[in-house]
Amino acid sequence: MELLFGIYGRCFLAVGDILWAYLIDGVNGMISPIPERLDKICKVFAWLSRGPKVTGKAVERILGHAVHICLLRRELLSIF
Repeated sequence: MELLFGIYGRCFLAVGDILWAYLIDGVNGMISPIPERLDKICKVFAWLSRGPKVTGKAVERILGHAVHICLLRRELLSIF
């Protein structure tokens, strides 16, 4: 039995494939955010915690990226 994620019933993703900014491990059945992207989001929130002046559009984009990452664990969406 193969432990792969079927995408639209036509192709399969295996270890190390990237789809929609997520790292797919079809062998172990794991999906995780790309480490570099997660690191960038953490650094941006640390920078925002210092209270710089930012536009509403910038905040919207930052929250959009964070929400996209939090979709892997829906309970994390409660912090927004």
